Amino acid sequence: MRNLKINHLLLGAFAIPMIAILGLTILAIGKMQVINEQSTVISNDWLPSVRVIERLNGQTADLRVLESRHILSLDDAQMRDTERELDKTKAKIDESIRTYQQLISENEEKVIFNDFNRLYKEYLGIQQKLLTLSRANKNEDAKQLLLTESLNAYNEYSDLLLKLSDLNSKGAQTASNYGDEIYDESIKIMLFILVIVSLLVLATSIIISRFIVTSIKTVQAFIYKLANGDLTDRINDIGNNELGLLAKGCNDTADKISEMTEQLINVADNTATSAEVLASTMNQVENNSKQMLVQVEQIATALNEMSSTALEVSKNATEAETSAREAMDNVTVGNKSLGESDVISEKIGAAIRDSGAIVNQLKDYSIEIGSVIDVITSISEQTNLLALNAAIEAARAGEAGRGFAVVADEVRSLAAKTQQSTIDIQGIISKLQSQAEKADHYMKANTSLLDESQMVSEKVRNAFHGISTSVNTISNVNTVVATASSEQSSVTEDISQNISSTVEIVDQNVMGVGSASKACHDVLAEAGKQKQLLAFFKTKRRY
Repeated sequence: MRNLKINHLLLGAFAIPMIAILGLTILAIGKMQVINEQSTVISNDWLPSVRVIERLNGQTADLRVLESRHILSLDDAQMRDTERELDKTKAKIDESIRTYQQLISENEEKVIFNDFNRLYKEYLGIQQKLLTLSRANKNEDAKQLLLTESLNAYNEYSDLLLKLSDLNSKGAQTASNYGDEIYDESIKIMLFILVIVSLLVLATSIIISRFIVTSIKTVQAFIYKLANGDLTDRINDIGNNELGLLAKGCNDTADKISEMTEQLINVADNTATSAEVLASTMNQVENNSKQMLVQVEQIATALNEMSSTALEVSKNATEAETSAREAMDNVTVGNKSLGESDVISEKIGAAIRDSGAIVNQLKDYSIEIGSVIDVITSISEQTNLLALNAAIEAARAGEAGRGFAVVADEVRSLAAKTQQSTIDIQGIISKLQSQAEKADHYMKANTSLLDESQMVSEKVRNAFHGISTSVNTISNVNTVVATASSEQSSVTEDISQNISSTVEIVDQNVMGVGSASKACHDVLAEAGKQKQLLAFFKTKRRY
C-alpha cells in the first residue's frame, strides 16, 4: 500500500464493490438460468406429458363408451356410425401416443410406455373380437367379453397411464423443488457475499483513510516543526505515492533550509572571527606604525654608515676582479690538458674494441672447429663400425679372409685413435672457448671502465666550464658591484630626503588604522545580531 498511488488506492476501493456487484450479477444470472432451465423442463417436458396422459385417459374412456354403444346398437346404421366414431377415437389415441413418444425423457418412463403400448394393442385385438360378436348380434357374448377380458386389459393399461401420470407429476415436482433449492441457495450466497463485500469495503475504506490521514498528520507535524524553526526532524519513508513524494519534497526542503542555515551560521561565525582578527590586526598595525617612526630615524643613521661601506665595497670588488681573471687562466690550462686526456682515452677504447672483435672471431672459429670435430667423430664411429663388420665377414671367410681381418683390425685401431684424438681436441677447443669468453668479458669490462672514465672527463670538462662561467659571472658581478657602490652613495642621499615624506605618510596611516579598527568593531556587532537571528533555527549540527 505504501508504494501505491492515492488514485490507485481509491480506484481499488471503488473497484472492490464494483467487482462484487459484477460477481453477484454473474452469479444471479447463472442461478436464474438454472431456474429458467428447470421451468423450461417443467413447461416443455413434464406438463405436456401430463396433458397427453390425461388426454389418453379420456380417449381410452371414450373408446370404452363407444364399445358399449356398439353392443347396444339396434340396427346396422347405428353400428356403422359407432364404428366410425371408434376409428376416429383410435386415430386420436394413435396421435396422442406418437406425441407422448417424443416427450419421453427417462428410461423408466420409456419402459412403462412400452408396456402400455403392448397392452393397448392387445386391447385392440380384444376389441375386434367384441365388435365381431356385436355385428353378429351376439350381444350377451359381447357383453361378457366387454366385462371380463376387455375390462381387465383396459384396467391394466389405465394403471400404466396412471403410473406415467404420477411419474411426470413427480418429475415436474422434482424440477420445481430443484428450482426452489437453487433460488434459496442463490439468496443465501448473495447475502453472504454482500456481507463479506460490505465488510471488505468497510475494512478497505478504514485502512485507506487511516493510511492517508496518518501520512497527512505526519507531514502536518513536520511542517509545524519546520515553521517553529526545528530543522532536525525528518519524515520517515511513507511510500512512493503522492504523499510519499510530498514527504520527500518536505525532507528535501528541510535539507536545503538546514544546509543554507548552517552555511549562514558558518558565514556569521567566519565574519565574527574575521572581524576580531581584523580588529586585532588593526591594533597591531597601529603599533607597528608607531614603531616605524622610530625605525625611520634608525634608517637615516644606517644610510650614513652605508655610504662609507659602499666606498670600501668598491675597492674590494676591484681586487676580486683581478683574482677572478687569474682563476680564469688556470681553468683554461686545465681544460686543455683534459682534452688531451680524452684523445688518449678514445685511442685506448678503439684498441680494446678491436681486441674484442678479434676475440669474438676466435670464439666463432673455435665453434666451427667443434662442428668439424663432430663430423670427424661421426666418421670415426662409422669407420669403426665398418671395420667391425669387415672383421666379422673375414672371420666368416676363414683362411681366405685372414689378411683382410688384419687390415680391418688396423683400420679399427686407427679409428679408435682418431676418436680419442678428436675427444682431446674437443677438450682443448672447450678450454679455448672458455678463455675466449673470459677475454671477451674482460674486454667489455675495460670498455665499460673506459666509458666511465670518459664520462668522468666530461663531468670534469663541464665543471671547468661551470667554473669558467662562474668566474666570468664573478668578474661581471664585481664590475656591477663597483658601479653600484658608486651609485649607492648618490641614492642614499635621495633616500634621506624621502624619509621626511615617509614620516608624514606613517602619521596618516595611524589615523586610517584607527578608523578601520572602529569599522571592524561595528562589523563584529552586526555578526552577533545575525547569529542571534539564526539561533531561531535548530539544525542537526547545533541540536
